[in-house]
Amino acid sequence: MPIAMAGVAAGAAAGATALRAARRRDRAWTIAGADGPIEIRRDDAGVPHVRGASAADALRGLGYCHGVDRPVQIVLARLIGQGRAAEALGASEELVAFDKLFRRLDLGREAEAQVALLRPRCREQLEAYCSGVSDAFSRSRPWELALLRHRPDPWRPADCVTLARLMGYLGLAQTQGDMERILVELVQGGIDEALLAELLPGRLELLDVDLLREVQLGSRVLSPAARQLGLPSLSASNAWAVAPERTRSGSALLASDPHLDVNRLPAVWYEALLDHGERWCAGATMPGLPAVLVGRSADLAWGLTYGGADAIDSWVEECRGGRFMREVDGERQWLAFRRRDELVLRRGISPLSLPVFENEHGVLDGDPRVEGRYLCTRWAAAHGTGAASLAAMLELPEVRDVDAAAGLLRNVEFSFNWVLADREGSIAHQMSGRIPRRRRGNGLIPLPGWDPAHDWDGYLAAEELPRVAQPREALAGGAGIGILAPHDHPGGARCRDQVRARRSALRRVSARFERHKQIGALRSGTGFGQSHRLGMRASARPGPAPPDHPAVLQDNAPDCGVRPAQRSPARGEACRGREPVGIPVHVIVAGRQPRGPFSLPRPGRGRSRAPSRRRRARSHGRVRDRSPWPPPRAASARRGAGPARSGWRGSTRRSRHRCVRARMW
Repeated sequence: MPIAMAGVAAGAAAGATALRAARRRDRAWTIAGADGPIEIRRDDAGVPHVRGASAADALRGLGYCHGVDRPVQIVLARLIGQGRAAEALGASEELVAFDKLFRRLDLGREAEAQVALLRPRCREQLEAYCSGVSDAFSRSRPWELALLRHRPDPWRPADCVTLARLMGYLGLAQTQGDMERILVELVQGGIDEALLAELLPGRLELLDVDLLREVQLGSRVLSPAARQLGLPSLSASNAWAVAPERTRSGSALLASDPHLDVNRLPAVWYEALLDHGERWCAGATMPGLPAVLVGRSADLAWGLTYGGADAIDSWVEECRGGRFMREVDGERQWLAFRRRDELVLRRGISPLSLPVFENEHGVLDGDPRVEGRYLCTRWAAAHGTGAASLAAMLELPEVRDVDAAAGLLRNVEFSFNWVLADREGSIAHQMSGRIPRRRRGNGLIPLPGWDPAHDWDGYLAAEELPRVAQPREALAGGAGIGILAPHDHPGGARCRDQVRARRSALRRVSARFERHKQIGALRSGTGFGQSHRLGMRASARPGPAPPDHPAVLQDNAPDCGVRPAQRSPARGEACRGREPVGIPVHVIVAGRQPRGPFSLPRPGRGRSRAPSRRRRARSHGRVRDRSPWPPPRAASARRGAGPARSGWRGSTRRSRHRCVRARMW
């Protein structure tokens, strides 16, 4: 009984703390900055508007907002990236497996050295952001972390480097490594080589089935567990830029639709507007990083999709006695692995010792002291990265044209397709990423590691990455496909085929656009619950810096992305007859439409009935479903006997579950 009462008291205290935090977040407040006070206030939609005397102060305010609104999300991401989830959250098998994976990757290696490479101005801004997050951590501890008895450490610039690598790996580069491992599993599972060739046409020219059957796999693909931890994974995305000659207003238009999970709390994105007098920017940020990843400034708009370039490879290593074999001038040599011992702390039980063996091909998946053949995997952006990416994103809001922005973004070390548009009407596409230059192979098939001919030959220079400026189709971007095939280099024959296929797709889209009366009638998606306000479609006031910030996120121009139930008939008529007006760069950030009858209102159908109406309709253990979709089942298809009752479905327990799903959105 005392334990139960203590739990109730702790829950009540946590609820009271959360309520106080919610009330505190609803008010505008002022915090101290290095160059003056920082004003933070929320608009009617809850989006924070941060005004500081300098860019560093504005980022300090953004960090404070991240620390107040998303502390658990930030702390969880850091624990996962550092391989400390089992230490803080519990010693479950899933968390221990994740800790082993990320301890082997060692994403935090040389993070402090990367921070030291930043220019003084960028380092000042990064430190200001981290001080804002730490300030929020010090003022109050989230009730979730209090229940776990975990007190988060201050947020450091090195944590931003680790988080940037984590976001570039999890669900992105990780999928490329999973493809290679799945291929080995298929071979070892007895799948016929002809079937593999049908599944992967033109990719198996160097496949050695006998070699892959001898590989001892120490671990299997872990991607399904990522969703259980609530970490975001990016599957495919859309981003388009339309030149002025294809818009009714004569201004460039950019739409970005990053396909991240929407059926999760908290959301992946965090909307914000930053202003430091001379410049401002608004868009979607990711808690833990001092960057607007999708958004706009007074002169520039930018969006992104996953680039799909293969930056992770595996080799087959022959091991014996803790060493690996190399063939040099026809002679075999046995070289020693680099070894580091990781101590995985597990909450409530004894720690776990994890020896990690590495060579120039990456981390070995196995114990080389036991004779056999193992996979050794290397991700090009695992180490020595982070500084260039952070510098590019910190400097992007200050850029005024597409060419300068493309020059910055090509230095980002993670594989993305960037779509750009500026005030002058220029549009462009720029790819980024640290992509290895392979001597042989396409990166899909694990090759013998003892042959030096299979090693990487450095990385592609930033100038070699694909870029399209002012395309003749007046369209730039893509929809869920990469500009590169996953295992090809820029400049290769397959890369040229991909570029031609992209241009052909753009021509088809262009032909469809010609059939529209005007480009402004295009609607944004409604995947985000707040997509009607996430899209910075137009500023209600032209000019480089609107005097009133809410005009940027809540424009007075017609909004074609508003949900049907939130749009008045007059507003809908305006959407069909005009295009949003304002400054010559319009950004539409759309979301992903989740599937399910009660996830979101379906276009053209209006809102589903409120859950309260369902509860009022309960009778005799059944609930009447008044929603317009899906249609009621026929009487013959329902269980039980008795007269047919149109619209009666399921049990009370099932309908309650459906009401909860409807209420989430």
